[in-house]
Amino acid sequence: MADNAADFPDPEPSLQEIADKVDQLEEAQAAAQQGGTDRTIVRDARLAELTSLMQREVLYVQRITNGVPELVAKAGMDVEEDRTKWPLPEKVKVFRADPGGNLETVLLRAKKPNYKRMFVFQQFVEGRWETIAVQGRGKFLVEGLVSGGHHRFRVAAINAAGMGDFSDEVTCVAR
Repeated sequence: MADNAADFPDPEPSLQEIADKVDQLEEAQAAAQQGGTDRTIVRDARLAELTSLMQREVLYVQRITNGVPELVAKAGMDVEEDRTKWPLPEKVKVFRADPGGNLETVLLRAKKPNYKRMFVFQQFVEGRWETIAVQGRGKFLVEGLVSGGHHRFRVAAINAAGMGDFSDEVTCVAR
């Protein structure tokens, strides 16, 4: 992707963020090989962080390329051979945001639409939508919010065919 910056001008996450997470994972892996439960837990956490970043990068490439195989290849990614097996996921029609059980939290809940494999949760921050989670579960606890502040969220479902439409936006006041 770095060699084709004109086609991928603003990777989300940045390639540097991914490179940093790879370095952190390698360090944690070396430490875990020396033994210890704590070191293994740290390694597993670093792997989960890198996996989440890579899932976000795949979504970025899907959005920029619209699945055109030649453009996907420019990003250094492979195209699945049979993308037509599934239709695009339906729009998430049931999506709620409620104050979380703790201060500065909001609990998001999405009902699974047809053909969903994963959910992409987004929050509106400083004038733009930012992905805050990509996961299989329809519940996500957003932490570190401003208490008393109004927060905007939306969600979409994804599968091998791509990403469906985003849900209607929901707003919630964090405790």
